[in-house]
Amino acid sequence: MHINIIDNYFNREECNQLIELYSRFKYLAEPFYNVIPLKVKDLLPKKFITKINKTTTLINKSKIDWIEVVKWPLGSYKELHYDCQKDTTKLSSITFLNDDYEGGELYFKDETVIKPRVGRAVFFDGNFYEHGVNKVNKKIRWQLTGFYE
Repeated sequence: MHINIIDNYFNREECNQLIELYSRFKYLAEPFYNVIPLKVKDLLPKKFITKINKTTTLINKSKIDWIEVVKWPLGSYKELHYDCQKDTTKLSSITFLNDDYEGGELYFKDETVIKPRVGRAVFFDGNFYEHGVNKVNKKIRWQLTGFYE
């Protein structure tokens, strides 16, 4: 499997909808290390679920297991890691919901760096590809994170 990058996977309006969804339900978000994820599988409008499942089915016949909007506050980062979500996890994804911050690039152990762009989705096997996120140096970074089985 490769790292699949899809630009404009969601348009700016859709990305803003996801950030607004977080804002409406932020009281359900629980801090995890230095980020604040909100589980949204049961909150996402059907159009998002349908589009994502269609894409992941084409990539490796997987479907959404766990999906969350994640707020990365100023100063947050994630060192190189494997997702290891579950033994049944076949695919991971990160979709950048904004790009008006500094830092926060997605990077892989092989020194591949993926610059944030609004709506850019990155699908990869997070149990195989060791990856991390550079420190957010200015403003807040938002992403949609998915795990698929």
